[in-house]
Amino acid sequence: MRGLVALFIGVIGLSATPAFPQAARGTLNVTIVDPSGAVIAGATVVVTGTEDVTKAATQAPVQTSSQGIATISGLAPGRYTVEGSFPGFEPRLAKDVRVRAGENKQVLLLPIAGLKDAVEIVADSSPRPGDPEVLVGDSTKLRKGLGWEPEIPLATSLVETLDSYRARVPNVDGPNTRRT
Repeated sequence: MRGLVALFIGVIGLSATPAFPQAARGTLNVTIVDPSGAVIAGATVVVTGTEDVTKAATQAPVQTSSQGIATISGLAPGRYTVEGSFPGFEPRLAKDVRVRAGENKQVLLLPIAGLKDAVEIVADSSPRPGDPEVLVGDSTKLRKGLGWEPEIPLATSLVETLDSYRARVPNVDGPNTRRT
C-alpha cells in the first residue's frame, strides 16, 4: 500500500511540472499606413523567421483589420522579417524585427506605387473615308468638297476682318471706330 501511495504522489508531482520549461511566446501587431498616415485595411502582412529558432514555425499571411492592424500570435522570441503589401502601393520589407515575449508593435509605411506602364498616343495622319482633301491655309478644296463659303474672306487682313464685323454692328461709335 505504501508503494502505491508513493507511486501515486510521484505521478501527480510529475504531471504538475512540465518535463521541459515552456518558452514564453510573443504577439506582433503590425500597423500598415500610407504616406499620409492613414491606415490601410485589407493589406497583406507576411512574417518570416530569420533565426534558426524562429524559422521553425512558418506563419500564414495575415490581412489587416479595418483599423489597419494585423495580429500575429504565438511567435517564438527572436528576429523576423516583416513584409507589408497592398495593390497600388510599393511593398515594404522590415528586416531584423525583434519579437520578445508579450506584445510587440511594428508600423510599416507603404509608399504609393509609381507609374510603371507608359502609354504612347500617336496621331494618325491618314484621312478618314469622309474627310475632304484640304491643304492648310487653302480653302479652295474645302469650299468645293463641302460647298461652304466663309462669311469673311479668308485672304483678308486683320483690319479688313474687323471692318467687316463693325459694318454688321449698327450705331457703334467710339474712339477706335473707323468708317470708310
